[in-house]
Amino acid sequence: MKIDYTYLRRLRLQEQSSMSLSQLPEDFYSQVKEYVMNVKNKVGVNPNLDNMREYENLIKTLKDIIRFRLQKIVLKSTQGFDEEIPGMTREEKELFIRINQYIRQYEEEVNSLITGSEPPNINHEETFSDEHISDKTQEEQKSNEKEDDFMEIIPVQNIPAYTGLDGNIYGPFDSGERVRLPKEEAKFLINANMAKPA
Repeated sequence: MKIDYTYLRRLRLQEQSSMSLSQLPEDFYSQVKEYVMNVKNKVGVNPNLDNMREYENLIKTLKDIIRFRLQKIVLKSTQGFDEEIPGMTREEKELFIRINQYIRQYEEEVNSLITGSEPPNINHEETFSDEHISDKTQEEQKSNEKEDDFMEIIPVQNIPAYTGLDGNIYGPFDSGERVRLPKEEAKFLINANMAKPA
């Protein structure tokens, strides 16, 4: 299976129009990551608007694929499917197992409330300690972000708005403007000869 934009657009259409998951290899997302990096490198070598738009469309298509597949996986879990759905990737299998665990725990708790029976002995702090982060904790994490994660650059040319690998929109930036970006995006623009370190 060759990963390219034509294949991904076709996959997006399949996921959107079908209730079942398309069959994907377990390492699908690893293959996609390699393809995305190749497209991103092409933007670095020739940072014109067409190449940047191609990269932006690629990221949007991948986000749609992930969202459509996630909806199906969650739906199957709520319908009581315990067995893995054929065609899931490695990451999706892990997600499916975790979602099923949470749903079963929730059902047991609600059933115990309805019947008045003793609720199951579930330690929520232990269950959600790694996965569940409160809004307050997220705000604290944002305020404590390491300065090492960011870098200041100065664009050497006007840079139109584009979608980064993390899915966030960056730009537009004016030539000579001082810009603070996540280190990965800053290095991307520097390597593409579109900016220099501040």
